[in-house]
Amino acid sequence: MAFRDKDLSTPELITVDGRQLKRYHIDQPEQRIEPEVEKAAYDPLLADADDLIDTRAEGPVGH
Repeated sequence: MAFRDKDLSTPELITVDGRQLKRYHIDQPEQRIEPEVEKAAYDPLLADADDLIDTRAEGPVGH
């Protein structure tokens, strides 16, 4: 199997059920993640969340 370059990005934090989550996206430069695939990946996580708030990190997040 050949090695392929990958790009790592960290979109803004999201808050689900009062907990901040840091997201990681790993893309291949020649084949980016399609919006439909990203939506499908987040749908199960957000299905039960009553309040989803996108927020920027203001400091370390406690456990």
